[in-house]
Amino acid sequence: MCELPLSLYTTISLLLLAQKEMNSLVPVLHPSQVTTIDVTQLHHDSHTRSVAVKTIHDACQKRGFFQVKNHGVSKKVTENALGSLSKFFDLPMDQKTIFLSNDVKKPVRLETFRVDNVSRVSRELIKLYAYPIEDWIGSWPHNPTDFTENLGKYAIEVRRLSLEIMGAIMESLGLPPTYLRSSLEKGMHMIVGNKYPQCSPSSNILGLASHTDHTIITILLESISGLEIMDSNDNNAWKSVPATGGTLKVLIGNHLEVLSNGLIVQKCVPQGDFKPSNE
Repeated sequence: MCELPLSLYTTISLLLLAQKEMNSLVPVLHPSQVTTIDVTQLHHDSHTRSVAVKTIHDACQKRGFFQVKNHGVSKKVTENALGSLSKFFDLPMDQKTIFLSNDVKKPVRLETFRVDNVSRVSRELIKLYAYPIEDWIGSWPHNPTDFTENLGKYAIEVRRLSLEIMGAIMESLGLPPTYLRSSLEKGMHMIVGNKYPQCSPSSNILGLASHTDHTIITILLESISGLEIMDSNDNNAWKSVPATGGTLKVLIGNHLEVLSNGLIVQKCVPQGDFKPSNE
C-alpha cells in the first residue's frame, strides 16, 4: 500500500466577461458528452453505487475528467467563497504585497503573472494551505473580513467531497475505498484561487500556460465556464466544457495517473490553452 503523502487541490477560478466571450471561439461539447455523477448515488444500495463507480471509472479512463452534482457543497458556500475571493483580488496591490512570495513552501502565497512576449499569460492567484485547517486558517488573509470564514467553510466541505470521490475512484480500480486515506491524511489540501482578467478575444492571451496538475485530484469551482478537455471522439480536438449550474468539476492529477499505472489519465486544459505536457 502507498504510504507517501498525497495532495488534494481545490481550484476556484474567477473568469470575467471578456473571457466568456473568448469561449465562443472554441467548440463546445454537447452536455450529453460530459459525464455528470450524482454523488447521492454513492450513498444508495450496492447496485446503484456500483453503476456510479463504473461511470466514474469510464470517465477517468476516457477523459480524465467528470463533474459532480448533488455533492453536498451548498450554493451559499460556493457563492460566498467566490465573493470573498473576488473582493480579495479587487484590493489595491499594496494591501496584498505581504503575501507575495517565490517560496513554494509558504502557507499563503500570492503570485501575479503579466503578459510578455514569451508567455502571453495573465492572471493573479493565491495559494492557501487548508489541511488541517485549524493549523493554517489563522495565516490566511483577514481582508476582506469574511475571507477566512467563507473560504474556510468551502475548504471543509470540499475536502469531505474530495475524500468521498477518491473512495469511489479507488473502488473503480478494484481497491478498497479507504486505500489511500492514510496517505491523504499525511498530505496537504491546498485552495488555489485564480483571477483571470478581461482580455480581447483577438489578443491571443492565455489565462494559464500549458501544464499538468501535480496532485491526486483537483476539484474546480468556476464563476464562468472556462475549462477545455480533449474530445477523443473528434480527432482529439480541444473543446470547451459547457457551464452546468450547481456542479463542480473533477480533474485527474499526475499523481493519480502514475499510481494507476496510466489506467486513468488527465486530458484537461484551461480555456485558451494548448495541449498540456509534463515539460
